[in-house]
Amino acid sequence: MSRKRDRKQFPPSTENSSPPLLNRQGWLKLGGGIFLLVMGFVTLSFTDSKGGNIASDLSPLFLLAGYGLIAFAIWSGTPRPGKP
Repeated sequence: MSRKRDRKQFPPSTENSSPPLLNRQGWLKLGGGIFLLVMGFVTLSFTDSKGGNIASDLSPLFLLAGYGLIAFAIWSGTPRPGKP
């Protein structure tokens, strides 16, 4: 026979809960940055070995903009402890 233990049910604590990682605008910026990264890598797949086509010029711009937007989203989208 197995014994059932009485487990106490505690209500979720609101005082010690940590704030969310990103707010809504931060998530949108992060999604935009990921989209730019995907566009950069897709564009990079169309470059030629000499770097003479437009894809060779656009892919680094997409990649740098994507990484920059992701960093900006993390930096600016984090809610501050004093703000609601």
